[in-house]
Amino acid sequence: MITKNYLFDTPNEFVDFFQNASSNLMSNCSCSTIDIQQKDKNFIFYIPVVGFKKEDLEINFDEDVLSIKGKTSDENLPKFLQNKEIDLEYKIKKDIEDVTAKIENGLLIVELITKKSKDALSKKVKID
Repeated sequence: MITKNYLFDTPNEFVDFFQNASSNLMSNCSCSTIDIQQKDKNFIFYIPVVGFKKEDLEINFDEDVLSIKGKTSDENLPKFLQNKEIDLEYKIKKDIEDVTAKIENGLLIVELITKKSKDALSKKVKID
């Protein structure tokens, strides 16, 4: 039995999703792993951001591209947490209605809420 993943219509789209991501996807990211999960038809990104404050991060969704950028700014952090950077871009091939973000226990949780209409979403995402 083949289970269809709503983010990717075919198995090749899964590969394309990551190949088409920004070429500096991991080179400018101090994260060790990024977890992407599907909940109903929505998608949730879990990104480790230990040492980052919400003011250090900027999340945008524009023309089907989710971008997450930031740099730690607290000089009082331990040395290994200072000057950490994150610079991620994902091309999303699904229609997105809304994007929400929050930080919990050192994880940035970004939820992409899918929609049925074809109107493109463009928004700066506020971190709760």
